[in-house]
Amino acid sequence: MTGVVFLIGGVLVAIALALTSNMTTGISEQRNPTSPFKRKKQILSPNELEFYERLKISIPEDNTILIKVRLDDFLNLPLSAEKQDEWREHALHMNVDFLICLSSGMIPYLAVDYRDYESFNRKQKYHNSLKEKMLQDAGISFICYDLNQIYEKSELVEDITEAYEEFQEEILSDDS
Repeated sequence: MTGVVFLIGGVLVAIALALTSNMTTGISEQRNPTSPFKRKKQILSPNELEFYERLKISIPEDNTILIKVRLDDFLNLPLSAEKQDEWREHALHMNVDFLICLSSGMIPYLAVDYRDYESFNRKQKYHNSLKEKMLQDAGISFICYDLNQIYEKSELVEDITEAYEEFQEEILSDDS
């Protein structure tokens, strides 16, 4: 009789372990997990897309526009930097809507955001000013355009040309 109790107890423990292990198996431990993700219909909102089209015709021919880029993808954090973990965390969680690069070498020189800054709360404004500081310290110009305005090509060309000229001056001074 004692053997039967131990056997039943052992079977119950085995069942409980099997059920628990199935419930706690993480995605990376599954053989062929099915992802719940679906493709977005479009990456940019209609307003962003319209702005992107205006931006495209406003940049120099030898430039490329990247969209929705994390700061960590194009900012270098030197090993000697203080508070590396904090800075890396910020760079991982911040992005710019558009990043304009010199096509040869994909060298970034202008970050552009297209947002409704009027509706930002205090925390969002702080993060935006921190982003601007990070970009400025890295030598990348940063322009915020208001989502609620329509910008003429001439305005964009002027802003981009100014940032491009600053970038060219920096490149020349780095070479000397």
